[in-house]
Amino acid sequence: MSNVVLASSESDATAAAAVEQHHAQMAGTLALWVETLLAATSRADAVAASAAQTDLVAWCEHDLVPHALAEEKAMYPAAHAKSEGRLLVDGMLGEHQVITDLVHELGTATDMVRAAATAKALQVVFESHLAKENELVLPLLTTASDVSVSELLGGCMNCWAVTSMRLVRESPDAVATAAAAARWTARGIPSWTPGPFRTRSGTPRSSVRSTLSDPVTEWC
Repeated sequence: MSNVVLASSESDATAAAAVEQHHAQMAGTLALWVETLLAATSRADAVAASAAQTDLVAWCEHDLVPHALAEEKAMYPAAHAKSEGRLLVDGMLGEHQVITDLVHELGTATDMVRAAATAKALQVVFESHLAKENELVLPLLTTASDVSVSELLGGCMNCWAVTSMRLVRESPDAVATAAAAARWTARGIPSWTPGPFRTRSGTPRSSVRSTLSDPVTEWC
């Protein structure tokens, strides 16, 4: 069941909802690419598995990794500046390193079983990461009176709209991708409504390094 989380302004509510919608599209697309690779591996179809591995790596390098880097530079500095968000953001940055490492390992896997195992690990880590951005980072930012989520994201929202359409169009199965995104969205992720913020009850191996002071990276 979804929980309602109130944002401090209509623009922030719209921005927060756009982040979550894009996250759902990303998770749905990744789930379908991974399933395509797993299915080919279970059939012992080396040709199809190799093609699925290549397509998945290309999608990760073109969409998933740039998306992660862009969001960490758009949202993470403001969250990191809050004493209650510093350790959270440090952990999220560490997860970005794990994600980029897994993409690298997926690209260099030389047999389909290892590729399939790495792809599934990537899916699990990425979905957990997105959930924390939705349920921890976004609420932290929308509670801050000195932070505007809509201003932090800037032109990213229009970029997400274009990217989301491409995600569905280029996925292995557009209908199944949309269904997977809907299932991911329905997993208790909060909906956003403008008004006084109300929280919910209860509450390094990679050579790719990023800094919070770097400019925002666009990925579309």
